[in-house]
Amino acid sequence: MGFPGILDPTANQVDLAARGAAWGDAVGEALVADLGPLEALVTDFLFVAAYGTAEYEVPLLGLPTHDAFQV
Repeated sequence: MGFPGILDPTANQVDLAARGAAWGDAVGEALVADLGPLEALVTDFLFVAAYGTAEYEVPLLGLPTHDAFQV
């Protein structure tokens, strides 16, 4: 088994990578299936990121919703 940049990963690194992959799969499935508020939260974040006003390293819940792009 190989990890980019890690020739001999520890058991903890392998465990963390497996958990991260499983979490990423679950989030992807939730987005595709439109389960819960995640899609709307991500969409709002991407809009404010496009405006350059995104807040990073804070929970998506509680962030203000975006204003539609002005044409």
